Amino acid sequence: MDSDTILTQMSELGRGGTTFQNKQVQDIRVRYIAPVVIAVIVVAVMAGLSGILFWAYHIAPEEAPPLWFLWLIVGMFTAVGVGVILALMQRIREIGKGEIDDAKRY
Repeated sequence: MDSDTILTQMSELGRGGTTFQNKQVQDIRVRYIAPVVIAVIVVAVMAGLSGILFWAYHIAPEEAPPLWFLWLIVGMFTAVGVGVILALMQRIREIGKGEIDDAKRY
């Protein structure tokens, strides 16, 4: 690949009215979609599992493990959900700062 030839061709195209766009700038919305979707799915699964545990305890409390154990498990699910939301907030900040574009400088 001859970079001088390509740059010359791009220069000629630019003088002819052609504009070049940074495709990554157009894809900025796509960068937000995956982290948000994954976070929503994980939080929904954690909430669903907690709901199933409470429902199971409500249906047959005499056969269920102790109540403190139920709260321990629900607490772990809650910690995972909160952690995912905090990670999502951090990821959104990183995307907003343009961390993907920083890699181009190296």
